[in-house]
Amino acid sequence: MTTETPKKKRLARTSKADVVNGVTKYVTRVYGDGSEDSFHKAFNDNDADKDGRISLSELVTVLGKSDVGWILTRPAIASTIIQVLDTNGDGYVEWAEFLSVFKPT
Repeated sequence: MTTETPKKKRLARTSKADVVNGVTKYVTRVYGDGSEDSFHKAFNDNDADKDGRISLSELVTVLGKSDVGWILTRPAIASTIIQVLDTNGDGYVEWAEFLSVFKPT
């Protein structure tokens, strides 16, 4: 039986559960709980240009704060997340799209 180091684990394939768990832990740690209000604050705080949506670069930052992936894998993870969540095809994640996956507790 082999054990993976944290670095090797980060280099391994990142699952949807890894992303959801990482972001939820980040929101809980920084904003106090897993409520919808906390997720909305996190969304707004990470919307650096305040355009009401999360861009690729902003999502990469969120993944870093959430300790999801590795510095070299985060852009690809963020791109996949946007492809999956972006229901209106604008290339960004809006609040309703974000909330569809990161449902508060």
